[in-house]
Amino acid sequence: MLTYLATIGLPLQMSSLLTWMSPYLTTIAATIAVLGVLVFVHESGHFLIAKLLRVRVEVFSLGFPPKLISKKIGDTDYRISVVPLWLYDKLL
Repeated sequence: MLTYLATIGLPLQMSSLLTWMSPYLTTIAATIAVLGVLVFVHESGHFLIAKLLRVRVEVFSLGFPPKLISKKIGDTDYRISVVPLWLYDKLL
């Protein structure tokens, strides 16, 4: 891997830094992915229970505002927002 990084123009110091950080970056990415799935399941549970109990769900959003894409179906505004790290739902 070091020789490959050196051949594409990265200095040797940078390539050794990337080699050293690689396991950590993989661990961080995996942790974020697992937390993302857990939060999605958790917030989807809020959404489904609210719908079953006929509580109005005003917003169900993937990420925090401002919104990028939204579609209103019934009373609920489904959104994909700029910071797609967590989900939230706004119940009334």
